[in-house]
Amino acid sequence: NFDKCREIVESLFRMNFEGHYFSVSVAKLLMFDVVGTFVKVLGEVSAEMDDEFIGHIHVYERIDKCKTAADMQDEMICITKDFCEYFDKNVISKGMGLVDKIIEFVNKNYSDDNLNISTMAQAFGANADYISGLFKKTTNQSLLEYISKTRVNKAMQLIISTDYTIEKISRMTGFS
Repeated sequence: NFDKCREIVESLFRMNFEGHYFSVSVAKLLMFDVVGTFVKVLGEVSAEMDDEFIGHIHVYERIDKCKTAADMQDEMICITKDFCEYFDKNVISKGMGLVDKIIEFVNKNYSDDNLNISTMAQAFGANADYISGLFKKTTNQSLLEYISKTRVNKAMQLIISTDYTIEKISRMTGFS
């Protein structure tokens, strides 16, 4: 959400520049650090940060041309907007496809009693908190809840349609 990110950038400037004197060079280093944090956050949520994007928005040149803290604040807000747009375009839209893949993965692997958020994060090469949060945000239910419901539904189908013992059905549906 750009508005929230803008508030954070403005807060950073208030905390670091109001009542303090930093040389423009030191202030630029702080802003490069903020940009580095943006890149790390995108990496944490499985976004592929491509060099083309960084080159396209000219982060280093834009920060380097700033002469005052006010210039820097305005430029950082613009850079923040660029990162938020990149996030919306490349993370949110890809996240929808990831949720579909997670659902498919659960439907294929519900019988594995080791199926959990951590093993799924490993399987998808993503951060566990990210896939859990994305799933919750997209489906309005937690990933663990979805796994449990899937297992229960499969177990109920087997109880109704087979003569298997409860013990066997439990093993077949990931309840061990």
